[in-house]
Parts: sequence; C-alpha cells; structure tokens
Amino acid sequence: MNELTIAEYSFQSKSIQRLLQTSEINVLGPLQTIYEIMCYDHTEGGFTSELTEKVLYDTLVRYNQFPLYITTNFDEIREDEMDLLERLKSRPFVCHEHPRYEDDQRRTSFYCCIEVLSADDLHFVLKESFFRAAYSETFLITFARPTFELKTSGRWIFKEAKYIHVVDARDGLPFILPSHDALGFMWLSNGDAFQTVDQLKLILPTDYQIEHVLNAYEEINLRSKE
Repeated sequence: MNELTIAEYSFQSKSIQRLLQTSEINVLGPLQTIYEIMCYDHTEGGFTSELTEKVLYDTLVRYNQFPLYITTNFDEIREDEMDLLERLKSRPFVCHEHPRYEDDQRRTSFYCCIEVLSADDLHFVLKESFFRAAYSETFLITFARPTFELKTSGRWIFKEAKYIHVVDARDGLPFILPSHDALGFMWLSNGDAFQTVDQLKLILPTDYQIEHVLNAYEEINLRSKE
C-alpha cells in the first residue's frame, strides 16, 4: 500500500514565510493550519510527482469545491509553453492572464489563471500542467480567483516592479502549493474547516497508509531553482 505522510507546521515557521515570498504570495489574514502531504510510491521505491498528481486530483474531487483556479506562469518566447497554453485554451477554459512585471516590454513572462469547473476539467489541466510544479516559479491552486498587487524591490538600475499574488485567507478557503519539486503538496488554510488532521483526512483518498508527524522537516523546499 502506498503511503501519505502528513506533516503539520506553524505559520510562524521562517521556512513557511520564505516559501510564500519565493512563490510571490501575499496572504491576507492569519493561516491557522498548514499541512504538507508527501506521497510515497512503493512501486517506484520513493516519493514521486506522478503519485502526488493522483493524490492531489483525488483530494480536490473529494473536497468538491468548484470552480477552482490553477495559476502558473508562462513565457511568450518559450514555444513549448505557448503550445501548452494553446492546449489548455482548446478545451476551452477561461484563462485569465496578467503580466508579471510593470511597464517593461522586454519582459515576456506572464501569469495565467485557469478556471476549472469540473472534475473532468481538473483531470485534464493537471495532466497537462502539473509537471510544471517541479520547476515553475508559480503553481498555485485556489478556490477563489487570486488578485495581484505590485511590489517594488531594489534601487536605481536594479529596481524591479513585479506583481505578486494576493490570497485572502479570511474567507476560510484553503490554497495549495507544490512542495519538494512536486513530490508532495502544501495545504494551507484558515477558519474551522481544517483545524485538525482528522478533518483533512476526510477529503484525502482512503486507499493509502497515512502517517501524521509534527514539523517533519526543518526546511521545506517548494521547488528547485535550477
């Protein structure tokens, strides 16, 4: 039987705050519960992104909160990324696009927020795009469409104006990020719905051995930066 390990974290953990900054996310309101679900495949003898994709799909279907929104970043100069975007739009999905940088035409990168209305659509989007969670700077799943705010950093010629995601945790809805190069995923939430691991287990698929640990890792790696 394959295994799921649920690690429980505190929002005050510096690694959690660094991860949100790395993923360009500003969270409004407190985060009360943060879980990391790692997916161990006994057939492969290790954690795999393929099993993570399956577990994530089954979890979201059991949670049954549609529409949901999958936001990732694309680059216009990458032919493979534009081909992927065309496949996603061919379904067709509603794809909300937003620039990543302000007033710099040399920047060709942009965010795309894909609205997912059903389990069938979710299966298609994850199959086409989840592999990006291992390396893309952004792979964010929310249950309300994220907004953006402009964040300026640096000075003089090194000054950069970049849009970051704004996730409002005050509505009680969770949001999801990949972790460890998509070998697992983070479930972050506020409110009453997921205050305990037992509440989370109700929406996890049942055909896995589940282990619950507290702060299993001192540091969390959402994705590699190579």
